[in-house]
Amino acid sequence: VPGTLESAAEPYTWESRPRGSDKVSMWWADGFDAVVDNFRTAAEIVKRAGMTGMLVDMEQYGGDIWTMGLQKDASELGKSFIETKSQVRRRAEMITRTINDVCPEITLIVIHQLYDDKTELLWNSFCDGMFAAAGPGMQIVNGNESG
Repeated sequence: VPGTLESAAEPYTWESRPRGSDKVSMWWADGFDAVVDNFRTAAEIVKRAGMTGMLVDMEQYGGDIWTMGLQKDASELGKSFIETKSQVRRRAEMITRTINDVCPEITLIVIHQLYDDKTELLWNSFCDGMFAAAGPGMQIVNGNESG
């Protein structure tokens, strides 16, 4: 399922993918290594192409992975908001360390923005994790697409 770690019997299309109000699995789901591997592949492309940066877009085009009330896996496991925020931060740290392993001097441009004034979003914990794991040569830039 696009934007989640859920399986589907039939491949999803743009029209049939989960929408913002559908419950999804991401942060506690088995298979998160696939997400980390995708970021490793993206970093390897950056390195091989001689680029200096990567764009990270927090917008989801499938299920909403940033809203706690829509986290099917957290709900099924009985995980609290605080526990899930910690898990999201750990996952962001994993991703950031993986990018750093491949490209220690990389610039990440994050859109729509770093942090959000909606404190109930899991996105802010993801940002905390990126900054916590960023190596000394990594720059994280606020793309500030939202104004």
